Amino acid sequence: MRISALALVLAAVAFADIKLRDPRGLQVFEQTGDALPRFFGNHNGPDGICLSERRKYCQNVFNKELGILTNADWNNPETLLYVINNKYKLGIDAGLLPLCQARTHFYQCFGNSYDICMDRLQFVREGKTLANATMYTQIFKQLEFECTGGSIQSTQHWDCIEQVRLSSSYNTAVNTCVADFNDAIRKSPGNQTVFCHAAGTLAMCLSLNFQVACGRDTAWWECERVRGAFQVDGYCPQLSCVHSSIPHVDGHNNYASKGELVMKEFGMESKIARIYREVVDKAYAKINKK
Repeated sequence: MRISALALVLAAVAFADIKLRDPRGLQVFEQTGDALPRFFGNHNGPDGICLSERRKYCQNVFNKELGILTNADWNNPETLLYVINNKYKLGIDAGLLPLCQARTHFYQCFGNSYDICMDRLQFVREGKTLANATMYTQIFKQLEFECTGGSIQSTQHWDCIEQVRLSSSYNTAVNTCVADFNDAIRKSPGNQTVFCHAAGTLAMCLSLNFQVACGRDTAWWECERVRGAFQVDGYCPQLSCVHSSIPHVDGHNNYASKGELVMKEFGMESKIARIYREVVDKAYAKINKK
């Protein structure tokens, strides 16, 4: 089954740390190391056949539309991510919207074979490395969310989103949150429950700065971006992003106590709770100065 196959993969690379490639770009994580056992059992992924020539053609359509002249595809996803992130950082009109248009045409190019052709395990079966397959599918999962389900947040709150991503507090949070995830995985290698709990904690942790600066809507957007990075195969179906309980900085006090309740509710570790309290304290201090 799909889950058992993925469990083998995760067990094999359990000691390989992850890192966020670019805090200002798509929420794509790199996993160092590439140890992959054989797949056993049935793969309950998308049905159908992926024609390699169709996939190659659609990738060329995508690259041509964005002016990508290099050979950037599943064999070289780092180059593809680098080019896309540079485009992404140009803003809404020059960056995000052209990317979304190209992504739509890319999706339409496949017709009914999109899901099978973009399935991570399909790439591995074709002889691609797990690292490349993971990064490549993450890239398009991220574009899919930002251009569809998260498009309202992406376009309406872009200025605030950029302000957060450029802040020192967010970059500090990235380092702390990712380190906490890696620490949890090292302690329980190959444990699906621990892996999924750590992924959910990471998603919530990285969204806290957005919650304080931009509000619940954008916090959900960031949380969903992270969740999507760990859902390329549906490995953690119970992951969800709910921010209705997290207080938005709107002039009321008692944030620290509310923050502690939220951390308790989501079962977060003390380091992450500390990040939340520090972010809230800074935001509240700014309000008091006004």
